[in-house]
Amino acid sequence: MLIDKIKLIVTFFKRSTNATEKLLISQKNMGLEPKKLIQEVSTRWNSTFYMVSRFVELQDAVKTTIALINKNLPVLSEEEWGLCKELSTILRPFEEVTSQISGERYVTGSQVIPLTRGLMSVCKKMQKEPFKPVIQNIINELLHGLEKRMENVEHSKTIALATLLDPRFKLAVFKDETAKQLIKKTCTELLAAIWTETHGKPCTADDEEIGNTQNKDGNVDSAKFSVWEDVDNIIAKEKPTGTKTSAAIVELNRYLDDSYLGRKKDPMGWWKENQHVYPIMSKLVKLKFNVMATSVPCERLFSKAGNFLTERRSRLSSKRAEQLLFLNGNLNLLQ
Repeated sequence: MLIDKIKLIVTFFKRSTNATEKLLISQKNMGLEPKKLIQEVSTRWNSTFYMVSRFVELQDAVKTTIALINKNLPVLSEEEWGLCKELSTILRPFEEVTSQISGERYVTGSQVIPLTRGLMSVCKKMQKEPFKPVIQNIINELLHGLEKRMENVEHSKTIALATLLDPRFKLAVFKDETAKQLIKKTCTELLAAIWTETHGKPCTADDEEIGNTQNKDGNVDSAKFSVWEDVDNIIAKEKPTGTKTSAAIVELNRYLDDSYLGRKKDPMGWWKENQHVYPIMSKLVKLKFNVMATSVPCERLFSKAGNFLTERRSRLSSKRAEQLLFLNGNLNLLQ
């Protein structure tokens, strides 16, 4: 198997400092920036892509070094080198997507639907390209896996709502019309609930006690004879014709009709600037928008915890360890 051959060669260079040194020298002689080969790690996303991509990048240097050290290593044919290049090409979009949704300093949940749709579109385009049969089979398997695993992603309320609340995407990236209408309805209901909590029961004339015109001493209170009293009573009796649902629909439609934010712009910054334009929706954004697409940030946090809780610092209390992790994870906000 081609990947096994590559892994065997890479493992040899990783274990031999002499071979690695000769590989770096070969690159310098070719006028290239010296780089090391990358080993595949089964628990790391995209590690196969990184290994193959670097292997292809250093093709000439690897060939020259293997010839010089004269070791009994697998030799790749020109056809196999071509397969490596094509494999690197078709895996690159997947690496781009997984890297994008694994971020922790920006909103990622709202990018799941557009990135999934974009990745499927790229796979269908690659199917039309003249790749070798083996690579075509890999493309077909990748596309089939995407369609099987992500077919209902637009019906995930959490992901769909985050996408709707992202001014870069809104409802434009939804392919399923049913999912689009369902999340719009869900958003309207949530906005109506927030409107009710914010405004409460509307104040009417019945809530106020007009009282009589006498004060405690039994004398007529001249303050009661206001020229604005009649007008104030008339306005107080005029109940608003709108409902919480209509208020939610109006604000949601205004938001949807507003211009889209550029794809590379910051959606959180946009909401900060427009929170007074969309007061109800901005409250919903604080509750539902900050959704992480993957568990990668949590895994990074556990890795950081391992750096703090060592044998030499085993007496750290849980509270102090939590404080250190918090400071380390949010240090970038202070810079």
